[in-house]
Amino acid sequence: MDQLSSSPAYAGHGQCVYCKSLVSDGSQFCCSACEALYKLETAEDKGINSGHFEKLLEKHQALSQIPAKSLTFYAEGLHCSSCVHLLERLPEFSAHIAEARVHFGESTVHVILKPGSPATAWVEVAAMIEELGYRPTALIASQDVREKQKRENRLALQRIGVAGACAGNMMLFVVPVYGGLEGSMAVLFNWMSFVLFLPILFYSARPFYQGAWNFLKYRVINVDLPIVIAMFSGFFLSTYNLIRGEGPVYFDSTASFLFLILASRYLLKRVQQKYLHQDALLEGIEGRRDLQPGTEITILQGEKIPADGILLSPQAEVDMSLFNGESLPEQFREGMTLFAGSRLLSPEARLRVEKTALETRWGKILQQLRSDSVQKSRFITLSDKLAQGLIAGVTGLAILFFIFYARIDFNQALERALALIVIACPCALAFGSPLAYGLSLRKAQKAGILIRHADVFEKLQDVRNIFFDKTGTLTEGTLTLSSIKGDLSEEDKKIILALEGQSTHPVAFALRRAWKNLAGLSSSLEDRRELLGQGVFGRLGNRRYSLTRSQNSHNQDSLVVEYSCDGLVKAHLFFYDPLRSESKEILTKLQDFDLHILSGDKNQRVSKIAQECGIPNNQCYAEMSPEQKLDVIQYSFHSCMIGDGANDALALKAADVGIAVKGSVDLSLMSADVYFTRGGLAPFYELLQIARDARFTVRRNLAISLMYNTFGGALALGGFVSPMVAAILMPVSSVLILLSSIRGTR
Repeated sequence: MDQLSSSPAYAGHGQCVYCKSLVSDGSQFCCSACEALYKLETAEDKGINSGHFEKLLEKHQALSQIPAKSLTFYAEGLHCSSCVHLLERLPEFSAHIAEARVHFGESTVHVILKPGSPATAWVEVAAMIEELGYRPTALIASQDVREKQKRENRLALQRIGVAGACAGNMMLFVVPVYGGLEGSMAVLFNWMSFVLFLPILFYSARPFYQGAWNFLKYRVINVDLPIVIAMFSGFFLSTYNLIRGEGPVYFDSTASFLFLILASRYLLKRVQQKYLHQDALLEGIEGRRDLQPGTEITILQGEKIPADGILLSPQAEVDMSLFNGESLPEQFREGMTLFAGSRLLSPEARLRVEKTALETRWGKILQQLRSDSVQKSRFITLSDKLAQGLIAGVTGLAILFFIFYARIDFNQALERALALIVIACPCALAFGSPLAYGLSLRKAQKAGILIRHADVFEKLQDVRNIFFDKTGTLTEGTLTLSSIKGDLSEEDKKIILALEGQSTHPVAFALRRAWKNLAGLSSSLEDRRELLGQGVFGRLGNRRYSLTRSQNSHNQDSLVVEYSCDGLVKAHLFFYDPLRSESKEILTKLQDFDLHILSGDKNQRVSKIAQECGIPNNQCYAEMSPEQKLDVIQYSFHSCMIGDGANDALALKAADVGIAVKGSVDLSLMSADVYFTRGGLAPFYELLQIARDARFTVRRNLAISLMYNTFGGALALGGFVSPMVAAILMPVSSVLILLSSIRGTR
């Protein structure tokens, strides 16, 4: 066996001062949210005990009546990844909060309180969320999320409608002015444009300066600041020129630019809700949207159970492998609880629905999984930093350009500076990576691949060594009777089946499958005993029969069982665990990797499987204990372990990427990064393809954003793009990112 060399990961990288995430360029912070929180916590006056905060506490007093220790809030106004990182630091502000998890696509914050927290803790939590600039609403049921989304969408459409109506009417007034109208009528039309701009300024544009202020009060700029600068610059300069009676006014172009930005933001928000919402995780459960607690439904044989509920039929046989990892079906009786995601194997059954969608056991597992998946990855952190740098760079460059060029041509300096601010699109830059990873996670889930963290996609690109557990991964995981040495009569087979009885040993299952036509027959067997590790024994008349493992079985490439009568061996039965039908094909496609087998099985059996799979013997590890498997993985570099979620837990946790193909989903995901709800290696190859597509899409999104902003900025400063045209072009970057992400993750 080869001993694999180890390699330190992420050499040369520093850490974010605040959250300890990896930072590769020597910066102190990985993103603007961490910088804001660091400055907030190190400031002498954190503002938490201000009079405004006291008013917020009074506003949310009704929440003191909620006894729950965990609660989900809808955070209206959450629109970028920096918002996610900011809200997930809520535990830093309160001794009562144990954890805060944000779901980007749902705009929700799930907060868990520490044990012993007072009843007033929820009042403080809600006040903190609002103090950070978001409007919190406690969600009692999962359906409340969609209602709050509809409300926020309606409000956004109202703002867009007001901006569009005002901008459209302004166009009617400025067309004559652009056409050469002068005198009092031109002045009147300009004043009417001023009046029409006020609803946009004080209503439609409110989210922009609210968002800018939420970060500015912590001395950090965000994506809203350049928009606010452009808006107020255009408004105040236009008002100044209007009052003094000379110079151009920009009410129409500023209004049009705000309308287009609002529309672009709304489009991105709807994309998040459509592709990143939590219901997408439940698409494998049929009929969930139409079910309500108390509804009685009929489930047909082979169907997935769509909701948690009480069995009304006398009995049912259910495949519970998703939850317990067992291949054997479970028997349920009337009054017992069935769980969504399991599959009915017996004829139709009646069920009274108790919990649906995210309230089910399966839904809660997926909800937890989805919450874990939003942690920062390298590319998401990079896009955050690039977006933050773009905001600062564009704002600074626009100001410097205006200062120096204003001496030559004031109006041109202002127009070009405004065009630069308007055409820059940091939103798409920050949004591209989370969107691509979110869509990839959704695609993987629909393929039966559950992923804990988005950084699995990146780690898979670095994997060089892949370790496979043999049993149940490369092989079927079930014994099959392959041959018999000796003579077995029909009566002998009946006796063997009677000896096995209802045994749960793999050999018993193999025999019952092989002789299923005899399964209903039995002999008058007496004194039946099953001794652990020895075999089964029984008496028929005056003769004693037994099934025991052969003493030479450990030297064989298959399991050998002896059938004896009165101590004399009558026949040898040979069993083997067959290779999965797709294993050879998938392993052939993985020849670019170093493939290994890491098994606790006997050396001869591992060697046989390795030979069938084309894996060299010196890359096979047999008769390995869980601790020995851990040692091998720890000494490997860029490793991926694929195995049993329970037996291989240590190795799965130690590997760069751990993938569980067996065991219960909730327990497996405690040690593994990925869980396959389907058997075999086909999901692994699909995962590799999804990971490649995700990385390519993220890089393409970054390239599109950077190219757009570079060329767009150059055109703006060169005077080739007016603020009005810039406002029209600004959403282009977001649309391109959207199309790129959807196409790359189809």
